Amino acid sequence: MRRFDIKRAFGLLIAVFLIVLLPVQVFAGDNVKSYTNSDTGYEAYVDDPEFLLTASEVDRVLSSMKDLTDEGNVVFVTVNLKAGAAERYAENYYQDRYGTEAPGLIFLIDMGDRLLLLQAHNGLDSKITGSKANSIVDNVYTYAGDGDYAKCAISVYEQCDDVLAGLRIAEPFKYISNIFIAIIVAFLLGFMILGIMTSTPAASNKEIIKGLFSQLGISNRNANLINVSKRYSPQSSGSSGGGSSHSSGGSYHSSGGHHSSGGHHSSGSHHF
Repeated sequence: MRRFDIKRAFGLLIAVFLIVLLPVQVFAGDNVKSYTNSDTGYEAYVDDPEFLLTASEVDRVLSSMKDLTDEGNVVFVTVNLKAGAAERYAENYYQDRYGTEAPGLIFLIDMGDRLLLLQAHNGLDSKITGSKANSIVDNVYTYAGDGDYAKCAISVYEQCDDVLAGLRIAEPFKYISNIFIAIIVAFLLGFMILGIMTSTPAASNKEIIKGLFSQLGISNRNANLINVSKRYSPQSSGSSGGGSSHSSGGSYHSSGGHHSSGGHHSSGSHHF
């Protein structure tokens, strides 16, 4: 009968433990990384608790964010939220880390709602507007749908860099929307013009009155005064000439812009 070797069994157990758990520990330490620009003090920060990126992809994404730290802080974060919670979460995440005055960007991938969200904060929102942010995520959502989250994030930051540099980016969805709007307006104008051209001109007041009395005969015309009454209505002491004044308040709407206490940002999103 073969003798049970305790040392060998213990060694095998240690090997299994290292094989199974050690890669997880190394990977878990690599899903959060940061870089600070020594000239501006702004930070590039990757936080990937959903483990959408490998360790090498984290480095690639962080590298694509570095140029943007000339303008502000840059964040990449992955989450798993309920529907409709991403906008507020991204705003709070950025402000909790950098305050309500620091300029910057945050790109968030929400695996719960399958949503890409890009926000520009405190000054950068004047260049990366809500319309631009929407166009940027419109251009990359297919990468996320294919599971290539690193390429998705890198493309977002490259487009943000182009916009901040004054360069143009592709905006196909915006142009398609404008074409549809132009077609709808053209149809409406066509119907209005056709209606004007085919409508019968309305009769004048003189023609209407003439038509009413053309077949009417009046006889024994008499007028009798039945009663006369007078009513006196004095002005109230607080009125001035019976006039009234009214002041109406206006409303302001900023498309793609959001304002909170101490900060403001623009945002764009796209489901994938």
